[in-house]
Amino acid sequence: MESRCVESTALKGRVGRHASDGRQCQNWKSDQQTVIDLLNRIPATDGGTAGSLGGRIVAGYASKALYQAILAFEKKHFPGKAKGFVDPGGAVLAKLEALANRPPPARKPNKWDVLTTQSVRQALKVGVADTKLSHADAINIVRSTLSDGYITQEEIDDLRAVAQRSVTLEIRSARLLNSLATTLDFGADQGKPLELRSDAQKRAAEVVCKFMEGENNSHWRYLDRYQVGASLLMRIANPGAINQNDTSLCGPAAVFFGLAKDQPVEYAQFAIELFELGKAVLGGKRIEPHPYMKAVDVSGKIDQADWMTLGSLRSSENYYTAYWSPSDDLTAATEPGKISDWLELAGYSDVRQETNLIRGKGENNLREASRLFAAGYLTLLFIDAGMLYKATQSKDSGIGERHWVVLPNPTKIIYYINKQNTWRTNMCRVFRLDILESLETLQFLLKKEQDVRKRERLQFLYWCKTGQGKTRKALGELLNRSQFAIGQWADTYRAKGLQGLLHLDYRGGNLAPTIPVEIQWQLKDQLAQPEGFTGYKAIQIWLKETHGLDVPLSTVHGTVKYRLKAGPKVPRPHAEHHDPEAVEDFKKNRAGQPRANINPLFRKIFQYSVLDTRRKPVRSENHHPTADHPQGGQALGQGAVAI
Repeated sequence: MESRCVESTALKGRVGRHASDGRQCQNWKSDQQTVIDLLNRIPATDGGTAGSLGGRIVAGYASKALYQAILAFEKKHFPGKAKGFVDPGGAVLAKLEALANRPPPARKPNKWDVLTTQSVRQALKVGVADTKLSHADAINIVRSTLSDGYITQEEIDDLRAVAQRSVTLEIRSARLLNSLATTLDFGADQGKPLELRSDAQKRAAEVVCKFMEGENNSHWRYLDRYQVGASLLMRIANPGAINQNDTSLCGPAAVFFGLAKDQPVEYAQFAIELFELGKAVLGGKRIEPHPYMKAVDVSGKIDQADWMTLGSLRSSENYYTAYWSPSDDLTAATEPGKISDWLELAGYSDVRQETNLIRGKGENNLREASRLFAAGYLTLLFIDAGMLYKATQSKDSGIGERHWVVLPNPTKIIYYINKQNTWRTNMCRVFRLDILESLETLQFLLKKEQDVRKRERLQFLYWCKTGQGKTRKALGELLNRSQFAIGQWADTYRAKGLQGLLHLDYRGGNLAPTIPVEIQWQLKDQLAQPEGFTGYKAIQIWLKETHGLDVPLSTVHGTVKYRLKAGPKVPRPHAEHHDPEAVEDFKKNRAGQPRANINPLFRKIFQYSVLDTRRKPVRSENHHPTADHPQGGQALGQGAVAI
């Protein structure tokens, strides 16, 4: 119950009970409230109730709690004179007023007095000076500062103060707060404060906070979990903080800028998976850096989070020359085609690659890049590195001095620079498809649908809805379809909805055959001739020489074998002096006559053997085994030969 502070108090009558016989005093309701307020404002050490006295007030009746509180106060300050009630204008009332209205004692200095922000003070529970801070408390302090989506300079100073002043804080927790404060200070100096504007950024920040609750690192020798976490928070809030620094990783930096900007949760999860497992998956492809890269100390050369993400992406794609050192510029360079592949892995669709290593682009290309940027495309420029500096903007730095940058805003062309200056563009758009149907509806339709083609399209929507397929490439691999087909389905769904996507208007193809029908009949006549063709290759040559048709060998084979039901005539092997006329004469005149020079005995044996082998052996009725035939039965007749 709230107390009311007044200079003097007037009572209309006595409040309490007579200690001698327990009789109630006048106990006006307002008087009881006044005495209760005075007792509640007095500490228990001074005989008061310190805010614990309350309950229902009944006119004319002092509760047992109020009566006992008055007795306790009298015994504390007026020993031996306890009456059990408070008199209007009496000594007890004067003492109550004096103690209740005195100024509070000065508070002892607290080490947390330096904290100026409410978010950090609340997370610390300031007022309990000896509170033992756990690592979970340190993470909660970080969460508290991020709760409003913005970390001020005062909150940064408070984070550093907690790390420096807490005696009970774990070493790793102090390292976490110091790393975060230092990283945020550096970002603020660069004009990049930590500000989480979207819900996706806030979810990504929570993913990083959970990551910083851990404590071990078994894959990266020189990377610190808390420094990596602090850097990830800064890059989630400001993708522009991603910096190749003294390395040549401008290509991966441009790709991860887009990923952190458009898909911050996926960016955080990819980086954390790389740290925890030493490898990660991006767009269905495993990204695993060279083992040497995990043992390199990059202090002062590039940020730890950037080295881990940018370097791993570049290292995983080098098949012939390994990339593992930040000082290796040659193997760190990225050609335009590889950038396009990475953008598709990162979840972008409609990737347009208009770059090359030799020829530059003109003003029209730059205007087109600006137009596409305004249309929502992530636009990368492959520029001459000399364009970054005013002194060299009119000079060609050479093919080895190319640089990837991200177009941050629509370009305003003030004047056309010397033609020696070059830029090239690479543009892409995130594959986004908003599925209106719920997961339950899609599951029901999948179970109900019998048409295989419609089920395939429903499965496409289901995987888009659940996030299992985030890119056209990933969906194409899941459905065994081309990226072009996936794009057509997405466009149809956007324009016509579910009914339009499931409407199959396929009429089949009416393509003319590769080999015209009249030529097929001629080919069939040629195949029927005795000489025919020696093989499918001979047929292919005949079509080329006779009719001028350049037909693939597979088409020739399919047409002859399956459409014409024929085949080439392969001659049987014969002797070098083979005489076809002698063969025909033998077939007509002498094929059925036995040769005269055959031994009569052999002829007889041969005839018997043929007759006897056509007859089944006969077993005796008793079927008793004999010495000559252990299995029983009778032997073949005389003259039998085993052939």
